[in-house]
Amino acid sequence: MMLKSKYIIAGIALILSASACKSTKQLTAPIPEAEVSSVMLKSEVFEQTNEHNLAYDNLSANFSIQLKLDDNSNSANGQLRILRDSLIWVSVNKLSIEFARVLITKDSVFILNRLDKTVLKRNIRFLNDYTGGLADFSSIQKILLGDNFIKYEKERFNIENDGKYFTIRQVPDPPIQALSMLIAIEIFKLKEIQIIDFQSRNLKIKYDNFTNIDGQMIPFEVNVESDNPEKVSIKINFNKLTFNQTQSFPFNTDGFKQK
Repeated sequence: MMLKSKYIIAGIALILSASACKSTKQLTAPIPEAEVSSVMLKSEVFEQTNEHNLAYDNLSANFSIQLKLDDNSNSANGQLRILRDSLIWVSVNKLSIEFARVLITKDSVFILNRLDKTVLKRNIRFLNDYTGGLADFSSIQKILLGDNFIKYEKERFNIENDGKYFTIRQVPDPPIQALSMLIAIEIFKLKEIQIIDFQSRNLKIKYDNFTNIDGQMIPFEVNVESDNPEKVSIKINFNKLTFNQTQSFPFNTDGFKQK
């Protein structure tokens, strides 16, 4: 059964909330215990995590996706392309037939729906319903790739260390009411993040099975949950990741009616 329009919007929005990539290499060696002591400064935790953010100019990856919207389930495949700090492009297909294409710029979201021959154009804040109120390009780009997107300010955060994870909690700070993150100490990468905004919109992302690709640690299993405006859960598996290859971002709307 082909996906309905509401699946397209909810699924695309959540695809833009989390991402992963696959490889056959193994984890790098863990960081020595001396470097992750219980007295490690808050600023050092953020510095180490930011140093492990991905370094790239552009990337491309294929993905498979399993989507559950309320009590209905469906699946699809697609491709993700990112031009760092400029464009996010997503193509989604079912049975090798493309039914949706998305383009995100720094200020706008375009969703091309081939099922009803329409194109939706919205301000990027349109994604607030699915990203816990963090609908700015930089945050979406970093969440999408499992990178840290939080800027360190001493008075805003509490950090605990249980020897395996740093648990970071942010004090209420509009638009965020509650934010918690788990940082895997071995690799200083996000393991889990939960965001609740002041409208009680909830986004939860879990990153699993971290893999080394070209010396950079990336999760290739991602589970995402959002309960506003509808209850949505999504599982993503990525493969065939490439960094810094020549790529295009086609988005032709000729013949499509604007919604």
